[in-house]
Amino acid sequence: MGKRARRRRREAAAKPAAAAKPTILQFPHGEDPVLHVEIAPDTTPEDLALIHRYWDLTTYGWRYKVRELGSTLTVLNTVTARSRAFLLSVECSLCGEPVGIANRSAGTVLAGPALSEPRATGLCPDCQDHHTAAKEQQQRLAAEHAVLEKQKAQEAEKELRARVTAWTTREREAPCDSRTVNGNAELILLLALAERARAGRSKPLPALSSLENGWTGDLERDAKALSSLREQGLLVVDSQSPLSAFQLGDSGGLMYVPAEVLWNLKLDPDATIDLVANTCVRRATATGQQSATEIAALARLVTTLEATHVIDYLNSLLTKKYGYPPAPEAREVELFDTIVDGITGGYTAGQMIAIVWRAADSAAGWKERNARMGPAEASSATVTMVRKKLDDARERRQPVPEYEPPRWMAVPAALGAARQVLEAVEGPRRRDRIMACGQCDVNGFFSQEVDGREVASRCLHIPTARRSDDHLPADLG
Repeated sequence: MGKRARRRRREAAAKPAAAAKPTILQFPHGEDPVLHVEIAPDTTPEDLALIHRYWDLTTYGWRYKVRELGSTLTVLNTVTARSRAFLLSVECSLCGEPVGIANRSAGTVLAGPALSEPRATGLCPDCQDHHTAAKEQQQRLAAEHAVLEKQKAQEAEKELRARVTAWTTREREAPCDSRTVNGNAELILLLALAERARAGRSKPLPALSSLENGWTGDLERDAKALSSLREQGLLVVDSQSPLSAFQLGDSGGLMYVPAEVLWNLKLDPDATIDLVANTCVRRATATGQQSATEIAALARLVTTLEATHVIDYLNSLLTKKYGYPPAPEAREVELFDTIVDGITGGYTAGQMIAIVWRAADSAAGWKERNARMGPAEASSATVTMVRKKLDDARERRQPVPEYEPPRWMAVPAALGAARQVLEAVEGPRRRDRIMACGQCDVNGFFSQEVDGREVASRCLHIPTARRSDDHLPADLG
């Protein structure tokens, strides 16, 4: 072989081989085609025949059923791997090119059994690839954004927790200079908190929102009292409080929701109870119009708590035992005034519970005797019956027993503390205790010499043997 021949062979070998062309099929044969099929050039004759039969289409539909061609899985795998099909009757909704289909079912969905009736829009392979890539990119960016947001949230949570811990630590380490308790609700609530803390010294005091009826039955009043006690230096927010109860203010300061945080006493429980007792002594022995006004306000608050407790019992009785609705809203004021009238008139909350129980029972019996009356009328009649039962008890001067509320009924957590505080503050002024005391005059005062002068002081009616106990009321001492 000469040099020229060898050179021609090298040049021929260096030239790229002509790309093999795919086999093109269009269906139906001999008419306007609606299906274009491209088969890979290296497909074996057997697979080529299988693919031809699979896509063979007449004007009425598919010429062969898939089960006639062999195993369904084998047929579909071969068709998917060795061919591509395009619907000439359906254009891409983005670029107008024929839409690609992966199998017969996809073609039927888009263009009907004969692939000649467009029923839906689709995407060509290039647009589908672009759409898929864009969607994957969007999902990837969303996932990355979610990771970043989670990291930011964790960092913000960590920073907030650090600030909460530092803030609560500063408040706890600050000295307590309070020598008295300001506010009636605050005094009652502090005693209730101290008793709760004494029962479980190692636990923080619960959040207000976790108590069904709050401490005094009024969540707004309780929240204000808790904040006031913190401002007085008698309560501190516990560092274990949920972070959802805190937020950063516009100026960067730390804010908290009083109803959501956990609490701790600034002093130990026994010292707090002593502080409450000393405050009660000061109020009980104080003189003047301002002192009388404060004690009257305390009495009204405790009476309100007692009345609310009785009304809650009545509504629970109507709904749980009789299946009636609660007392009508239009008569709530009337019912409240009636209960308050009974409590201020000398009946205890337990006796008022007995009276409203009798009233509910009478109203239920009245409803049974009058078939036309419904549950709502019976609830309204109960309010009327409460007034009648109270007036009847007064006129007849018959003793009224004390009923205890059922165990399933939630009682305001500070109700017992409210009764103790009122007894400690108001008790020394009660006429029966003054008359029974042999150490004071008819007005409840006793005289003592101070710096060479005779000074009149209000008597706490404590036996002489106990006067060395700093005049602490018996129920708080």
